[in-house]
Amino acid sequence: TDFITKARIHVQGTYLAAKKSLDIGFCYHLGGGMHHAMSFRPGGFCMFNDIVIGVRKLQIEKLVRNIAVIDLDCHKGDGTAEITKGDNTIKTFSIHMSDGWPLGEDANEESLVASDMDIPISVESSKNYLTYLNHGLHKFLEQSFDIAIIVHGVDVWEHDALASSSGIKLTKEEVLERDKFVYSLLKEKNISQAWCLGGGYGAGISELYIQFLRSVAIGPELS
Repeated sequence: TDFITKARIHVQGTYLAAKKSLDIGFCYHLGGGMHHAMSFRPGGFCMFNDIVIGVRKLQIEKLVRNIAVIDLDCHKGDGTAEITKGDNTIKTFSIHMSDGWPLGEDANEESLVASDMDIPISVESSKNYLTYLNHGLHKFLEQSFDIAIIVHGVDVWEHDALASSSGIKLTKEEVLERDKFVYSLLKEKNISQAWCLGGGYGAGISELYIQFLRSVAIGPELS
């Protein structure tokens, strides 16, 4: 029961961050990003899909209609893709390991449901990660959106402690460059943006989140 209560708090936090971003343009929730939870079951470390629940509530309140979910986690946002399949009001973007969990030979059928835009990254292509992200996200954001929910996911860091995150290895500087690019592009397009944590494991991981928040506080162009 305690675990479920904590998961529900994460859901509430993402919803509140999304709602606040509509007023001030940007808000960051220090939690959430449970993108493996599906419409019919939990997945990975994820009990409830706070991302979809949060924006569904905003839609019910008639505060938004068209939503972008931008998933930067090392692992594919399979739960988000499964829940929103066929829904033209919620478009999903996921840049992730091409071979790692939840994909691969043992993948569940539901995990193979395509996002509206998937960018699978192999170990060999990870050196061009930022180029793939740049091209893909520009194309994805040619559509019109009221708000973007970003699953921050810093488990792409080369020193992340989770074994299943080893398919992408960005430096600390590259992670910051990634984050500043996404933030700046959304700001340029005047799309409200709400960020939630997503994956990140092991010693030193908090610095990956903090460096981004510092860059937003002083301005990406100055950091």
